[in-house]
Amino acid sequence: MGRGKSTPQDEAMKNIISSNIKKYLNLQNKKAIDLQKGTGISQSSISEYINGKTLPNPGNLQKIADFFDVLREDIDPRHSENWETQQTESPILTEINRISPLLEEPRQQIVLDTIQEQLLEQNSSTSSKNTINYKTLPVRGIEASKNGHWYNENIFMDVQIPVSIIPENYDELVIILGESMRPHLEHGELLFIQTSDKKANLEIEEGQLGLFNTSEGIFIKKYRNHYLESLNSDFKHVFFKDDDHLKTLGVVVKTIKNNTYN
Repeated sequence: MGRGKSTPQDEAMKNIISSNIKKYLNLQNKKAIDLQKGTGISQSSISEYINGKTLPNPGNLQKIADFFDVLREDIDPRHSENWETQQTESPILTEINRISPLLEEPRQQIVLDTIQEQLLEQNSSTSSKNTINYKTLPVRGIEASKNGHWYNENIFMDVQIPVSIIPENYDELVIILGESMRPHLEHGELLFIQTSDKKANLEIEEGQLGLFNTSEGIFIKKYRNHYLESLNSDFKHVFFKDDDHLKTLGVVVKTIKNNTYN
């Protein structure tokens, strides 16, 4: 079945929805393929939404909004509570609709282009009030494929993280690479580590996650009395006779899951 003829209002809305999807992809540092995988919507449909070719059906619109964790009206303003009121109470809109059909088609196109431009500017201005502030931070990786050893110095990368979830005091930001710390720490999870003397000379409490230098190497593990607990039961604990055989290099002050950044 072929598609029905698109109205000027539909064309304007396609551009608004396209602009909103692009905006949230950029704000959340995601790509079209992430949106496709996260929603289960076909790649061709996602491409058409992003390029302003078609309008999402209600089901797909909700999936897109859920993916970005926003309201439907943040993607498609027609779902706002006062949308119908805005459309019916404006005498200016009534006059535009009355005069537009009297114009020749090239002049109608000029009117349509102007309306689309104004709607995009308005929508962008409104949405900017709720913009999430991100900060780009350098991280290096913890090689977690063997007992949770400390970082591989050859691994460096940048990530964008919402400013609101970054702890005030930390010195090192690392990312878990591998599965040896599951189920407590997953691949891609970020750890903010305090390595300076700002935290009471790096005193660590029972059950707290830390970075330790032992006779067997440097590890990320949980501190226990006279041993370091592996986060994955498949890997051995590290035992020590007394604190003289253990040096706390860092204390993990915060962890964040990999769905809260880029």
